[in-house]
Amino acid sequence: ARELTRVVSPRFVSPHGESRKHQIVELISESDSRMLEAAGRKGEISARQIRLGFCMKRGACTYGGVESIAHCGGGDTGTPCMDVLYDKEQERKISQYAEDLESRLLTTPANSPRHKALQAEKRSTENYREVIRKQER
Repeated sequence: ARELTRVVSPRFVSPHGESRKHQIVELISESDSRMLEAAGRKGEISARQIRLGFCMKRGACTYGGVESIAHCGGGDTGTPCMDVLYDKEQERKISQYAEDLESRLLTTPANSPRHKALQAEKRSTENYREVIRKQER
């Protein structure tokens, strides 16, 4: 919950633009932090911290976000999830993850289901990094 109050800061960006970010976080303010912490302890908050930043989807997400970022970053569909907010401070970790994925792709049989899943993960890291680079220009 403490981390969730930070999503309103410039540290977090939506791959769909600033207006989408404001739609997602319009109800969160700095004064909400105590309420968010209490709601988090009760399990009432649907926002989840994920590898790329935060999943702001209300309710359960069928795609994961913790074990796989393929859907969150659009690696499986070409378009990032509408409910994801990217954390700019994760860029180094995402770059390291992309390197790890690249080495795993080299040792995984081509056209296998695992190879396709790793490719989707890699595309998500590329999509993430492109959004972050655009924000820094």
